[in-house]
Amino acid sequence: MTNIKDIITLCKNGQIDEAIKKASDEYEITPNDVWVQRAMGWALYYQVRSDLEHGQSEQLLNHAELLLSLSLLTPEQDAMIIDNLLWKLAEFLKSSPKDNTALADSVFNITHTHCFRPSKAYSFLLKCFLAFKGWDKMQACLEWWNLDNLMPEDYASFKLDNGRALMSLAEQAYITYAKVLLLSHDREQIRAFIPKIEALADQYPDMTYPGYFCGKLLLADGANRDEALKRVMPFVYKKMSEFWVWQLLSEIYKDEPDTQLACLIRATVCNTQETFLGKVRMRLAQLYMARGEYGHARYQIDKVATCYQQQGWHIPHELEDLMRWPEVKEACPRGKPSVPFQRLTNAILKSGAQEHIAIVTYVNIKVKGVHVVYGLHKHLMLKDQYLDGPISEGMLLRLYLYEKRGGTARVVSVERADALEIHNPDTSSYIKELKGTVNRKTDASFAFINQGSISCYISPVLVEKYKLKNGSQAGFIAALVYNKKKDTWNWNAVARLGTM
Repeated sequence: MTNIKDIITLCKNGQIDEAIKKASDEYEITPNDVWVQRAMGWALYYQVRSDLEHGQSEQLLNHAELLLSLSLLTPEQDAMIIDNLLWKLAEFLKSSPKDNTALADSVFNITHTHCFRPSKAYSFLLKCFLAFKGWDKMQACLEWWNLDNLMPEDYASFKLDNGRALMSLAEQAYITYAKVLLLSHDREQIRAFIPKIEALADQYPDMTYPGYFCGKLLLADGANRDEALKRVMPFVYKKMSEFWVWQLLSEIYKDEPDTQLACLIRATVCNTQETFLGKVRMRLAQLYMARGEYGHARYQIDKVATCYQQQGWHIPHELEDLMRWPEVKEACPRGKPSVPFQRLTNAILKSGAQEHIAIVTYVNIKVKGVHVVYGLHKHLMLKDQYLDGPISEGMLLRLYLYEKRGGTARVVSVERADALEIHNPDTSSYIKELKGTVNRKTDASFAFINQGSISCYISPVLVEKYKLKNGSQAGFIAALVYNKKKDTWNWNAVARLGTM
């Protein structure tokens, strides 16, 4: 009997044809001997490797199919042969043109009748299959490959040398499967997949898109607004500056015309290239036309037409149909939104956020922001983008925050709060009205005011502004603020009572 080691030695010496012949001769005599099949498997693997090196696609596929037809080889006992073959098949796909889906078909046809164990090679094969966008067998491929076979390292994102993070293989696979399910309209498969992508979103909150596609799948399965919102809001808070987040929310609010319109308008005012907004604006035009607001529809239609013409793109038939309407032709373009979109969309954001009363402790002109305390031992800085009108120390704000894992918070919306909120028992642990005698040492630029067990610091700025002297009576709004240098929380006066 030919020794496997001899077969491998012949192959490594470039004598693959001789190795194939010797293994084949043995196989014809004793085809049901596992060791004979292993020898044949190694000879065929080296032939596949040679075919790949010489660009012989048809021969590679034929030899790979022969290897996989060896019935006594198993993924458990013959992992080395099988994994090596999978590596080569993956390399073949990686080097193939991604618009040539026939090659993906060929590899899938010879592998999908077999079960493979989780391995780096099997994961690499999946990665290479995913590169074939628009492949009509993608759903069948992913269901055969089975996402339960993903390994722990497949859930980690990959960072390039420039610091840019690439999506993990697991996230790529899950969202690709979600996309094909949405195209298939297979309600049964969609319903079965939703718990899996929900679990992925919960277990890996740093992943960007599972929450988005979870929402899309819920809508495709007929979920109501509240069910869909519950799942997508954590994702919305992470990506609320992206236009497609508001596009998704417009679908969730399809039964509330004003809010649906508001979401699409907000999508158009995100910092997004106009070339990405064609479908959003066309949908806006359709909604405006349904409302009889032809001037607003004309504005959206003109924006799309101008963009497409500038890019040298073909005008979509859908847009051409809208442009033919007599009411649109006669209308004067109107760009100002017909609904209070900021108020309506902010209401969506606030609905799932936590509400806090905050006090402004410092206005930082250099960075165009303000420091606020919004809870016991909780503080952050707000940028100008969240602020409406002039802000001063001691002003009360109502913050709507999405608190992420790890204790960090993202600002969703900011409103001015009523000054009476200072008397709210819930704020007393970090905001107080203090009245008492000023304690200022001789030649000191700062002072203190004491009330009960609280000693409140008064900054030199306030001392000078109000000409405070030792022994004088004064009242201040105070906040429990963080001293970074000392790593302590102390009461600081932020504004004088009666000046707000």
